[in-house]
Amino acid sequence: MTPPLGNKRTNLYRSLARIMLDAASHPQEKIGSLTVLDSGELSLSNRPFTPRLALLENKGIPTGIPKNRCYSTTEAFLYDRLHCLDQELTYQPDAVRNADDAQGRMAVQAMLRVITPSIIQDDLRHGPFFFCWTDISPSNLTVDKDYNITAIIDPEWCCFLPMETQHPPFWLSGHTADDLEGEKEKDFEKVCVEFLEIFEEEDRRQSQPRPGFYTSVMRRAIQRNMPWFWADINDPRGPYDFFVEHLQPWFAPEQTQGKGAINFQEIIAPYWTPQSAEFIQNKVCERQDWKLRARTTK
Repeated sequence: MTPPLGNKRTNLYRSLARIMLDAASHPQEKIGSLTVLDSGELSLSNRPFTPRLALLENKGIPTGIPKNRCYSTTEAFLYDRLHCLDQELTYQPDAVRNADDAQGRMAVQAMLRVITPSIIQDDLRHGPFFFCWTDISPSNLTVDKDYNITAIIDPEWCCFLPMETQHPPFWLSGHTADDLEGEKEKDFEKVCVEFLEIFEEEDRRQSQPRPGFYTSVMRRAIQRNMPWFWADINDPRGPYDFFVEHLQPWFAPEQTQGKGAINFQEIIAPYWTPQSAEFIQNKVCERQDWKLRARTTK
Protein backbone atom coordinates (compact mmCIF):
# COMPACT_ATOMS: atom_id res chain seq x y z
CA MET A 1 0.00 0.00 0.00
CA THR A 2 1.43 3.37 -1.03
CA PRO A 3 0.68 5.92 1.72
CA PRO A 4 -2.07 8.24 0.41
CA LEU A 5 -2.12 12.02 0.57
CA GLY A 6 -4.63 14.62 1.76
CA ASN A 7 -7.97 13.48 3.15
CA LYS A 8 -7.27 9.85 2.33
CA ARG A 9 -4.16 9.96 4.49
CA THR A 10 -6.16 11.52 7.32
CA ASN A 11 -8.83 8.83 6.98
CA LEU A 12 -6.22 6.07 7.10
CA TYR A 13 -4.60 7.53 10.21
CA ARG A 14 -7.92 8.14 11.95
CA SER A 15 -9.32 4.68 11.30
CA LEU A 16 -6.05 3.09 12.43
CA ALA A 17 -6.08 5.21 15.59
CA ARG A 18 -9.65 4.15 16.35
CA ILE A 19 -8.79 0.50 15.89
CA MET A 20 -5.80 0.78 18.22
CA LEU A 21 -7.85 2.58 20.85
CA ASP A 22 -10.75 0.14 20.60
CA ALA A 23 -8.32 -2.75 21.04
CA ALA A 24 -6.88 -1.05 24.13
CA SER A 25 -10.27 -0.55 25.77
CA HIS A 26 -10.05 -3.78 27.81
CA PRO A 27 -6.68 -3.68 29.60
CA GLN A 28 -5.34 -6.74 31.41
CA GLU A 29 -2.84 -7.38 34.19
CA LYS A 30 -0.69 -9.82 32.18
CA ILE A 31 1.33 -9.84 28.97
CA GLY A 32 0.35 -12.83 26.86
CA SER A 33 -1.87 -14.30 24.15
CA LEU A 34 -5.42 -15.57 24.28
CA THR A 35 -6.22 -19.28 24.32
CA VAL A 36 -9.57 -20.79 23.32
CA LEU A 37 -10.53 -23.31 26.01
CA ASP A 38 -12.48 -26.49 25.32
CA SER A 39 -15.50 -24.72 26.80
CA GLY A 40 -15.24 -22.06 24.10
CA GLU A 41 -14.14 -19.39 26.57
CA LEU A 42 -11.11 -17.19 26.03
CA SER A 43 -8.26 -17.35 28.51
CA LEU A 44 -5.22 -15.09 28.74
CA SER A 45 -2.87 -17.99 29.46
CA ASN A 46 -0.46 -18.30 26.52
CA ARG A 47 2.92 -16.68 25.89
CA PRO A 48 2.79 -13.53 23.73
CA PHE A 49 3.15 -15.25 20.36
CA THR A 50 4.61 -12.79 17.86
CA PRO A 51 5.86 -13.48 14.30
CA ARG A 52 9.45 -13.17 15.53
CA LEU A 53 8.97 -15.84 18.19
CA ALA A 54 7.28 -18.15 15.69
CA LEU A 55 10.17 -17.71 13.25
CA LEU A 56 12.73 -18.62 15.89
CA GLU A 57 10.83 -21.71 16.95
CA ASN A 58 10.34 -22.80 13.33
CA LYS A 59 14.11 -22.61 12.89
CA GLY A 60 14.58 -24.91 15.87
CA ILE A 61 16.01 -22.23 18.15
CA PRO A 62 15.39 -23.17 21.82
CA THR A 63 13.79 -20.00 23.14
CA GLY A 64 13.24 -21.29 26.65
CA ILE A 65 9.74 -19.81 26.71
CA PRO A 66 7.04 -22.37 27.58
CA LYS A 67 3.62 -21.97 26.01
CA ASN A 68 1.94 -21.08 29.29
CA ARG A 69 4.32 -18.27 30.25
CA CYS A 70 2.67 -14.89 30.72
CA TYR A 71 4.34 -11.85 32.26
CA SER A 72 3.35 -9.40 34.97
CA THR A 73 6.09 -6.84 34.24
CA THR A 74 7.43 -5.21 31.10
CA GLU A 75 11.05 -6.00 32.01
CA ALA A 76 10.44 -9.73 32.40
CA PHE A 77 8.86 -9.84 28.96
CA LEU A 78 11.57 -7.81 27.24
CA TYR A 79 14.45 -9.65 28.89
CA ASP A 80 12.97 -12.97 27.78
CA ARG A 81 12.80 -11.64 24.21
CA LEU A 82 16.39 -10.44 24.44
CA HIS A 83 17.31 -13.93 25.61
CA CYS A 84 15.69 -15.25 22.42
CA LEU A 85 18.12 -13.12 20.40
CA ASP A 86 20.99 -14.57 22.42
CA GLN A 87 19.74 -18.07 21.70
CA GLU A 88 19.50 -17.30 17.99
CA LEU A 89 23.09 -16.07 17.93
CA THR A 90 24.18 -19.17 19.83
CA TYR A 91 22.28 -21.90 18.00
CA GLN A 92 21.79 -20.68 14.43
CA PRO A 93 24.80 -21.92 12.42
CA ASP A 94 24.70 -19.07 9.89
CA ALA A 95 23.94 -16.35 12.45
CA VAL A 96 27.09 -14.36 11.62
CA ARG A 97 29.06 -13.68 8.44
CA ASN A 98 32.53 -13.41 9.97
CA ALA A 99 34.40 -12.63 13.19
CA ASP A 100 33.71 -8.88 13.03
CA ASP A 101 30.01 -9.53 12.52
CA ALA A 102 29.95 -11.90 15.50
CA GLN A 103 31.71 -9.36 17.69
CA GLY A 104 29.28 -6.64 16.61
CA ARG A 105 26.22 -8.78 17.32
CA MET A 106 27.55 -9.70 20.76
CA ALA A 107 28.25 -6.07 21.65
CA VAL A 108 24.83 -4.90 20.50
CA GLN A 109 22.93 -7.65 22.30
CA ALA A 110 24.85 -7.01 25.52
CA MET A 111 24.11 -3.29 25.25
CA LEU A 112 20.40 -3.81 24.57
CA ARG A 113 20.08 -5.20 28.08
CA VAL A 114 21.93 -2.21 29.51
CA ILE A 115 19.73 0.41 27.85
CA THR A 116 16.40 -1.31 28.56
CA PRO A 117 15.68 0.69 31.76
CA SER A 118 16.26 3.93 29.84
CA ILE A 119 13.76 2.95 27.14
CA ILE A 120 10.80 1.60 29.08
CA GLN A 121 8.39 3.72 31.14
CA ASP A 122 8.83 2.81 34.79
CA ASP A 123 5.35 3.89 35.83
CA LEU A 124 3.89 1.32 33.41
CA ARG A 125 6.16 -1.61 34.22
CA HIS A 126 3.33 -3.44 36.03
CA GLY A 127 0.76 -2.61 33.37
CA PRO A 128 -1.97 -2.29 32.49
CA PHE A 129 -1.32 -4.18 29.25
CA PHE A 130 -3.31 -3.82 26.08
CA PHE A 131 -4.56 -5.88 23.15
CA CYS A 132 -2.30 -5.11 20.20
CA TRP A 133 -1.72 -6.16 16.62
CA THR A 134 1.95 -7.04 16.16
CA ASP A 135 1.71 -7.39 12.38
CA ILE A 136 -0.22 -4.40 11.02
CA SER A 137 1.14 -4.45 7.49
CA PRO A 138 -0.48 -3.22 4.25
CA SER A 139 -1.12 -6.82 3.20
CA ASN A 140 -3.24 -7.33 6.33
CA LEU A 141 -5.49 -4.30 5.80
CA THR A 142 -8.48 -3.71 3.56
CA VAL A 143 -9.61 -0.15 2.87
CA ASP A 144 -12.45 1.50 1.00
CA LYS A 145 -12.04 4.04 -1.79
CA ASP A 146 -11.46 6.81 0.76
CA TYR A 147 -8.81 4.78 2.65
CA ASN A 148 -10.93 4.08 5.69
CA ILE A 149 -9.81 0.74 7.09
CA THR A 150 -12.67 -1.74 6.75
CA ALA A 151 -10.98 -4.88 8.06
CA ILE A 152 -7.78 -6.28 9.54
CA ILE A 153 -7.05 -9.87 8.59
CA ASP A 154 -4.63 -12.42 10.03
CA PRO A 155 -5.37 -11.83 13.73
CA GLU A 156 -3.22 -14.77 14.87
CA TRP A 157 -0.41 -12.44 16.01
CA CYS A 158 -2.54 -10.38 18.40
CA CYS A 159 -1.27 -10.21 21.98
CA PHE A 160 -1.67 -8.27 25.17
CA LEU A 161 1.49 -6.16 25.30
CA PRO A 162 2.84 -3.02 26.96
CA MET A 163 1.14 -0.01 25.39
CA GLU A 164 4.55 1.56 24.80
CA THR A 165 5.32 -1.03 22.12
CA GLN A 166 2.64 0.54 19.92
CA HIS A 167 3.58 3.22 17.41
CA PRO A 168 2.67 4.33 13.89
CA PRO A 169 3.73 1.54 11.50
CA PHE A 170 7.02 2.28 9.77
CA TRP A 171 5.51 1.68 6.34
CA LEU A 172 3.31 4.78 6.68
CA SER A 173 6.49 6.71 5.87
CA GLY A 174 6.67 5.06 2.45
CA HIS A 175 9.73 3.06 3.51
CA THR A 176 10.39 -0.26 5.19
CA ALA A 177 11.97 -0.16 8.65
CA ASP A 178 15.39 -1.22 7.38
CA ASP A 179 15.32 1.51 4.73
CA LEU A 180 14.75 4.35 7.22
CA GLU A 181 18.32 5.61 7.33
CA GLY A 182 19.73 9.11 7.11
CA GLU A 183 17.30 11.63 5.64
CA LYS A 184 14.62 8.98 5.18
CA GLU A 185 14.23 8.70 8.95
CA LYS A 186 12.78 12.21 8.90
CA ASP A 187 9.86 10.82 6.86
CA PHE A 188 8.99 8.53 9.77
CA GLU A 189 9.41 11.36 12.28
CA LYS A 190 6.94 13.41 10.24
CA VAL A 191 4.50 10.49 10.23
CA CYS A 192 4.75 10.25 14.02
CA VAL A 193 3.86 13.92 14.44
CA GLU A 194 0.90 13.73 12.05
CA PHE A 195 -0.38 10.43 13.41
CA LEU A 196 -0.14 11.54 17.05
CA GLU A 197 -2.22 14.64 16.32
CA ILE A 198 -5.05 12.51 14.96
CA PHE A 199 -4.54 9.79 17.56
CA GLU A 200 -4.85 12.36 20.35
CA GLU A 201 -8.12 13.70 18.93
CA GLU A 202 -9.59 10.20 19.02
CA ASP A 203 -8.00 9.42 22.37
CA ARG A 204 -9.59 12.43 24.03
CA ARG A 205 -12.93 11.55 22.46
CA GLN A 206 -12.94 7.85 23.36
CA SER A 207 -10.75 7.32 26.42
CA GLN A 208 -12.84 8.13 29.46
CA PRO A 209 -12.11 8.66 32.31
CA ARG A 210 -8.46 9.17 31.23
CA PRO A 211 -8.63 11.23 28.03
CA GLY A 212 -5.24 11.57 26.37
CA PHE A 213 -3.63 8.78 28.41
CA TYR A 214 -2.74 6.53 25.47
CA THR A 215 -1.38 9.47 23.50
CA SER A 216 0.95 10.45 26.34
CA VAL A 217 2.24 6.87 26.55
CA MET A 218 2.86 6.66 22.81
CA ARG A 219 4.47 10.09 22.67
CA ARG A 220 6.89 9.25 25.49
CA ALA A 221 7.67 5.91 23.87
CA ILE A 222 8.55 7.59 20.58
CA GLN A 223 10.67 10.19 22.39
CA ARG A 224 12.60 7.34 24.07
CA ASN A 225 13.12 5.53 20.75
CA MET A 226 10.95 2.60 21.81
CA PRO A 227 9.86 1.92 18.19
CA TRP A 228 13.45 1.09 17.30
CA PHE A 229 14.08 -0.87 20.50
CA TRP A 230 10.97 -2.93 19.76
CA ALA A 231 12.11 -3.40 16.17
CA ASP A 232 15.44 -4.69 17.47
CA ILE A 233 13.58 -7.37 19.38
CA ASN A 234 10.65 -8.12 17.12
CA ASP A 235 11.88 -7.62 13.55
CA PRO A 236 13.84 -10.45 11.88
CA ARG A 237 16.07 -7.81 10.27
CA GLY A 238 17.34 -6.68 13.70
CA PRO A 239 19.04 -6.27 16.03
CA TYR A 240 22.42 -5.00 14.82
CA ASP A 241 21.42 -2.56 12.09
CA PHE A 242 18.53 -0.95 13.97
CA PHE A 243 20.69 -0.46 17.05
CA VAL A 244 23.63 1.08 15.20
CA GLU A 245 21.49 3.31 13.00
CA HIS A 246 18.87 4.52 15.47
CA LEU A 247 19.63 3.70 19.13
CA GLN A 248 23.39 4.07 19.44
CA PRO A 249 23.42 7.66 18.08
CA TRP A 250 20.95 8.60 20.81
CA PHE A 251 23.30 7.36 23.56
CA ALA A 252 26.81 7.62 22.11
CA PRO A 253 27.00 9.11 18.60
CA GLU A 254 30.80 9.11 18.72
CA GLN A 255 30.75 5.29 18.78
CA THR A 256 28.78 4.78 15.58
CA GLN A 257 31.62 5.10 13.09
CA GLY A 258 35.34 4.56 12.62
CA LYS A 259 37.55 3.97 15.63
CA GLY A 260 34.70 4.65 18.02
CA ALA A 261 32.64 1.81 16.54
CA ILE A 262 35.64 -0.54 16.68
CA ASN A 263 36.30 0.34 20.31
CA PHE A 264 32.64 -0.19 21.18
CA GLN A 265 32.63 -3.71 19.75
CA GLU A 266 36.00 -4.72 21.21
CA ILE A 267 35.16 -3.45 24.70
CA ILE A 268 31.52 -4.52 25.02
CA ALA A 269 31.45 -7.88 23.18
CA PRO A 270 33.36 -9.81 25.91
CA TYR A 271 30.61 -8.93 28.38
CA TRP A 272 28.04 -10.86 26.34
CA THR A 273 29.56 -14.22 27.29
CA PRO A 274 32.65 -15.57 29.05
CA GLN A 275 35.31 -16.93 26.68
CA SER A 276 34.05 -14.57 24.00
CA ALA A 277 37.06 -15.11 21.70
CA GLU A 278 36.39 -18.85 21.69
CA PHE A 279 32.70 -18.25 20.97
CA ILE A 280 33.55 -16.05 17.98
CA GLN A 281 35.94 -18.63 16.59
CA ASN A 282 33.33 -21.36 16.96
CA LYS A 283 30.68 -19.27 15.19
CA VAL A 284 33.00 -18.63 12.24
CA CYS A 285 33.66 -22.38 11.97
CA GLU A 286 29.93 -23.10 12.18
CA ARG A 287 29.34 -20.68 9.32
CA GLN A 288 31.94 -22.42 7.17
CA ASP A 289 30.47 -25.85 7.94
CA TRP A 290 26.98 -24.57 7.16
CA LYS A 291 28.10 -23.21 3.78
CA LEU A 292 29.77 -26.52 2.95
CA ARG A 293 26.63 -28.50 3.82
CA ALA A 294 24.50 -26.09 1.78
CA ARG A 295 26.68 -26.68 -1.29
CA THR A 296 26.66 -30.46 -0.95
CA THR A 297 22.88 -30.68 -0.60
CA LYS A 298 22.17 -28.78 -3.83
